[in-house]
Amino acid sequence: MSRDFRSALMSADAQLVDEPQLRAMRARLDARLFRPAKPSSRWLPVLVAVSSVFIGFVAVRALAPQPVPVIGGFEVAPAVESSVRVSRQAAVEIAAEVSVVDRSRGVTISSITRSTVRREARGIRMLEGRATFDVQKRTEENGVVRVLVSGGSIEVHGTRFTVTENGTGTGSVELHEGVIDFIDENGNTRRMRPGDLMTWPRAVEPPSVIDTPADEEIEELTPLGPVRRKKVTPKKPTDIDWRPFDQRVHAQAVITELSTLRQNGQWQDAVRLLERELNRGAPDTRERLSFELGLIYTWQLKDPLAACAHWKQHQREYPEGRFDVEIDRASQSLGCTQ
Repeated sequence: MSRDFRSALMSADAQLVDEPQLRAMRARLDARLFRPAKPSSRWLPVLVAVSSVFIGFVAVRALAPQPVPVIGGFEVAPAVESSVRVSRQAAVEIAAEVSVVDRSRGVTISSITRSTVRREARGIRMLEGRATFDVQKRTEENGVVRVLVSGGSIEVHGTRFTVTENGTGTGSVELHEGVIDFIDENGNTRRMRPGDLMTWPRAVEPPSVIDTPADEEIEELTPLGPVRRKKVTPKKPTDIDWRPFDQRVHAQAVITELSTLRQNGQWQDAVRLLERELNRGAPDTRERLSFELGLIYTWQLKDPLAACAHWKQHQREYPEGRFDVEIDRASQSLGCTQ
């Protein structure tokens, strides 16, 4: 019995696997159990197509232009969007060293100090601050660009200039490149060249001294006759005619009041003021006041019936007026019939 047990034990020992063989067997077993499954070849084209579509979508989104913010009609870079805001008067307040773009007119406004501007039908109005205007070259079809200031308007065909508006009816314009025309409130035009600086309101020039003609000069060698006293009858205060002076002062006051109403956008009040003054205005100011009324009907109130009727009456009254070019342009934009 013990002999049989011993034989069996020796036979089992002989069948034991040595350690190197055991490691080899374990390695083969692990390779079979943990080998990753190979994907089926039929899904490979689908995976490639899906990956290509996803990569293309991401690339298109990355390269597509981002929408540009527009505030008060001006385009603004997204990085400075918080530095531009619309005020209560429908104007745009621009922080210092920030630029905005009026794409339709080709104008870039670079604010030097905090500035306030507003887009209007006639042009871009500078209300307050200091800013540089860069205007792209204009064609005859596009017409001129107007920058409206408290002292008049600036007509531009493509150039660069700096406008200062103090908000109190005073300001200046300095031209850096090209040529601009400054038209003051009385319709007088002044052409500016690079380096020119003009301020408003312009000081009243003193009357020039009239030189005595040469043939009326008194010769020094000619003896003078005796001085004869002339009897001078003093005039009564009532003999002085103050009417021309009063009319001129009154007209200037009306223009000043009209400028204030324009800046505040009080167009109905401006119409009432002009209609009242046209009924009693002096002959030398009626044409200017009538022209201003037509502009408000055309560009601010946008009333074609009233504007066309007014322009026809104005041209009948002033057939060779000084505002014919502006009136023809306004009538064409309104489609007025002759």
